[in-house]
Amino acid sequence: MPIQPVLPEHSPNQGREIWNANDQELLSRFDSFGLDVKSSAFGAKGDGATDDLPALQKAVDACAQLGGGWVFLPTGTYQLNGSLILRDKVNIYGAGMFNSTLRLGDGVNLPVVSDEGHTPSRDFAFGRVQLANFAIDGNKAGNPGGQEGLLTSAYFSIFENLLVRECGTHGIRMGDRKLENASSQNRVSGCRIFNCNQAGIYLDVNSIDHAITANYIYGCDSGIVIRNGGVRVVNNDIYRHTSAAIDVEQTSYGLVIASNDFNGNKGTVIHVSRTTQATERTWSQFLIAGNSILGDGLESDNLYDAIYVETSADAGISSLSIVSNKIFALEAANRYRYGVHLEKNVTDTHCAANHISRVGTSGYFVGASCARVTVDSLGGGALPSPELPASGQPFQNPYPVAVSVYVSGGLVRDVALAAVSTGLFSGNFSLPVGQTITLVYDQVPAWAWFSH
Repeated sequence: MPIQPVLPEHSPNQGREIWNANDQELLSRFDSFGLDVKSSAFGAKGDGATDDLPALQKAVDACAQLGGGWVFLPTGTYQLNGSLILRDKVNIYGAGMFNSTLRLGDGVNLPVVSDEGHTPSRDFAFGRVQLANFAIDGNKAGNPGGQEGLLTSAYFSIFENLLVRECGTHGIRMGDRKLENASSQNRVSGCRIFNCNQAGIYLDVNSIDHAITANYIYGCDSGIVIRNGGVRVVNNDIYRHTSAAIDVEQTSYGLVIASNDFNGNKGTVIHVSRTTQATERTWSQFLIAGNSILGDGLESDNLYDAIYVETSADAGISSLSIVSNKIFALEAANRYRYGVHLEKNVTDTHCAANHISRVGTSGYFVGASCARVTVDSLGGGALPSPELPASGQPFQNPYPVAVSVYVSGGLVRDVALAAVSTGLFSGNFSLPVGQTITLVYDQVPAWAWFSH
């Protein structure tokens, strides 16, 4: 019988009865095309005590034999005394991230969920899946040698509305060094990942072209680790991590980190480095834009940076755009040392329109081995730059307003403010009205002046 619409004269209870009937109808429709792990065919208990791995694996394998489809996890906690192995084109759908839970049993010390790409007989990405609306609990207290919550080599796959917690290593890990191809073009969206011993999301070297969007990642060692290119990290809340909130490593190309909210992190927020191994091309085409970076959880004052970029490979990181980021600290909190710190071997990079306030040393630092770096919008507007004085000669701010002086290039041995050495060779220096700045140099640098 078709469901009748709720009319205005119906009472709230009558409306609720109608919606409950609708839920039951939807569930019956779902049962018609999905395999219910609690059905008599599979016999999962979901009581948090019974080993439900055989029942769940039987359902996944049966679905694969039928050519793919859905496996449904009704409300319950499903203990797994081993890893649940995914199959190509078999999707797993729960009753909600707070209702259906896959929990690793004590002493198992394996990933909670994995796939055929990580079995001993396979070394290549395995296929396409969708996992949605359930929790993955690594039970790290009961697994001192525990591993990932989800270890996958999937491609063209979707992982959404998952709650991933208490994992021995990473919450979600994609790719693997041993894969002959790459785990690629996956989407992680709307997930809640917290209290994992290593990274919330770890994208290994053979893991490329993923979208990481609208996730809440909390209380891990690192929030997201990226070891290859084509990754878009957009609109996430990345909160209270011990190491970097986002750590970019190895060799990468075409990376976007945009519109994320960072707060409560204990150290450097976005850390970009790369391997010293020779590669065919430099890292390039990075965009770091529109992020809110709040230093309200820093362990020390004037020690960590909001954005830090360096490599030991000559000219190894190139073509970064760092634009329109908000970098600040609370009045009572510790401060970042630099808002944007380009430490070593960064080239052809542009920084613009970043709003940086309450930093410990300077808004920007650009190391001597960096080249062709431009920095715009250091203050309220560009001012005519005075003629650079001779090396070691103090120069007093001639303007009736505080200024920012950006020093770059040349070969500078020291920059002093009010005759006090900063120990720095380049970067952005705040100069109040009447204060002096002294540059000691062997080769003439460039400087640019901006009003606050």
